[in-house]
Amino acid sequence: MTKYSPGTTFMAKVKTDGFQCVEMKTNRPWTYQTDLFSLLGTVHVLACNQYMNIYCSNNRWTITKTFPRKWNVDLWKDLFNSLLNIPNCEEIPDLAQIRQKFEDYFIQNLLQRYNQLCIN
Repeated sequence: MTKYSPGTTFMAKVKTDGFQCVEMKTNRPWTYQTDLFSLLGTVHVLACNQYMNIYCSNNRWTITKTFPRKWNVDLWKDLFNSLLNIPNCEEIPDLAQIRQKFEDYFIQNLLQRYNQLCIN
Protein backbone atom coordinates (compact mmCIF):
# COMPACT_ATOMS: atom_id res chain seq x y z
CA MET A 1 0.00 0.00 0.00
CA THR A 2 2.97 2.31 0.41
CA LYS A 3 3.22 2.47 -3.41
CA TYR A 4 -0.23 4.11 -3.59
CA SER A 5 -1.36 7.55 -2.55
CA PRO A 6 -2.51 7.80 1.09
CA GLY A 7 -6.18 6.87 1.42
CA THR A 8 -6.21 4.59 -1.63
CA THR A 9 -8.81 1.83 -1.41
CA PHE A 10 -10.08 -0.77 -3.85
CA MET A 11 -13.51 -1.95 -5.00
CA ALA A 12 -12.55 -4.79 -7.36
CA LYS A 13 -14.00 -8.22 -6.61
CA VAL A 14 -12.65 -11.71 -6.95
CA LYS A 15 -15.14 -13.76 -8.96
CA THR A 16 -14.84 -16.90 -6.84
CA ASP A 17 -17.33 -16.48 -3.97
CA GLY A 18 -15.30 -18.43 -1.40
CA PHE A 19 -12.34 -16.09 -1.89
CA GLN A 20 -14.26 -12.82 -1.54
CA CYS A 21 -13.53 -10.94 1.66
CA VAL A 22 -16.46 -9.46 3.59
CA GLU A 23 -15.85 -6.05 2.02
CA MET A 24 -16.14 -7.50 -1.48
CA LYS A 25 -19.36 -9.31 -0.53
CA THR A 26 -20.86 -6.13 0.93
CA ASN A 27 -19.62 -3.68 -1.75
CA ARG A 28 -17.36 -1.78 0.63
CA PRO A 29 -13.85 -0.50 -0.07
CA TRP A 30 -10.91 -2.64 1.03
CA THR A 31 -7.16 -2.49 1.43
CA TYR A 32 -5.59 -5.21 3.59
CA GLN A 33 -8.91 -6.96 4.26
CA THR A 34 -8.48 -9.36 1.36
CA ASP A 35 -5.06 -10.42 2.69
CA LEU A 36 -6.42 -10.92 6.19
CA PHE A 37 -9.35 -12.90 4.81
CA SER A 38 -6.90 -15.13 2.94
CA LEU A 39 -4.87 -15.57 6.13
CA LEU A 40 -8.03 -16.63 7.97
CA GLY A 41 -8.93 -19.01 5.16
CA THR A 42 -5.50 -20.64 5.43
CA VAL A 43 -5.72 -20.90 9.22
CA HIS A 44 -9.19 -22.39 8.88
CA VAL A 45 -8.02 -25.08 6.45
CA LEU A 46 -5.07 -25.96 8.69
CA ALA A 47 -7.13 -26.02 11.88
CA CYS A 48 -10.38 -27.50 10.58
CA ASN A 49 -9.29 -29.43 7.48
CA GLN A 50 -11.93 -27.73 5.33
CA TYR A 51 -12.49 -24.50 3.45
CA MET A 52 -13.89 -21.59 5.44
CA ASN A 53 -17.53 -20.64 4.99
CA ILE A 54 -18.87 -17.44 6.52
CA TYR A 55 -22.26 -15.89 7.17
CA CYS A 56 -23.64 -12.71 8.67
CA SER A 57 -25.86 -12.74 11.75
CA ASN A 58 -26.85 -9.65 13.72
CA ASN A 59 -24.48 -7.55 11.58
CA ARG A 60 -21.47 -9.71 12.56
CA TRP A 61 -19.65 -12.07 10.21
CA THR A 62 -18.67 -15.45 11.54
CA ILE A 63 -17.62 -18.89 10.34
CA THR A 64 -20.00 -21.83 10.06
CA LYS A 65 -17.57 -24.21 11.79
CA THR A 66 -17.44 -24.51 15.57
CA PHE A 67 -14.21 -25.13 17.44
CA PRO A 68 -13.67 -28.17 19.67
CA ARG A 69 -14.33 -27.46 23.37
CA LYS A 70 -10.81 -28.51 24.33
CA TRP A 71 -9.41 -25.59 22.32
CA ASN A 72 -9.35 -22.10 23.77
CA VAL A 73 -12.58 -21.25 21.96
CA ASP A 74 -12.62 -17.60 23.02
CA LEU A 75 -9.13 -17.07 21.60
CA TRP A 76 -10.07 -18.61 18.25
CA LYS A 77 -13.41 -16.79 18.08
CA ASP A 78 -11.63 -13.52 18.79
CA LEU A 79 -9.22 -14.15 15.91
CA PHE A 80 -11.99 -14.81 13.41
CA ASN A 81 -14.25 -12.06 14.77
CA SER A 82 -11.45 -9.47 14.60
CA LEU A 83 -10.41 -10.28 11.05
CA LEU A 84 -13.88 -10.84 9.59
CA ASN A 85 -15.43 -7.69 11.08
CA ILE A 86 -13.03 -4.91 10.21
CA PRO A 87 -14.94 -1.62 10.59
CA ASN A 88 -13.19 0.24 7.74
CA CYS A 89 -9.91 0.67 5.92
CA GLU A 90 -8.48 2.91 8.63
CA GLU A 91 -9.07 0.42 11.47
CA ILE A 92 -7.08 -2.64 10.45
CA PRO A 93 -6.54 -5.06 13.38
CA ASP A 94 -3.07 -5.26 14.91
CA LEU A 95 -1.72 -8.67 13.86
CA ALA A 96 1.19 -8.43 16.29
CA GLN A 97 -1.25 -8.04 19.18
CA ILE A 98 -3.33 -11.01 17.99
CA ARG A 99 -0.21 -13.14 17.55
CA GLN A 100 0.93 -12.16 21.05
CA LYS A 101 -2.34 -13.47 22.53
CA PHE A 102 -1.72 -16.86 20.88
CA GLU A 103 1.91 -16.91 22.01
CA ASP A 104 0.94 -16.04 25.57
CA TYR A 105 -1.67 -18.79 25.63
CA PHE A 106 0.82 -21.31 24.24
CA ILE A 107 3.50 -20.38 26.78
CA GLN A 108 1.13 -20.32 29.75
CA ASN A 109 -0.96 -23.38 28.91
CA LEU A 110 0.69 -25.65 26.38
CA LEU A 111 4.47 -25.26 26.44
CA GLN A 112 5.10 -27.56 29.39
CA ARG A 113 3.04 -30.37 27.82
CA TYR A 114 4.75 -29.80 24.46
CA ASN A 115 8.19 -30.05 26.05
CA GLN A 116 7.22 -33.25 27.88
CA LEU A 117 6.07 -34.83 24.61
CA CYS A 118 9.35 -33.91 22.96
CA ILE A 119 11.40 -35.47 25.78
CA ASN A 120 9.46 -38.72 25.70
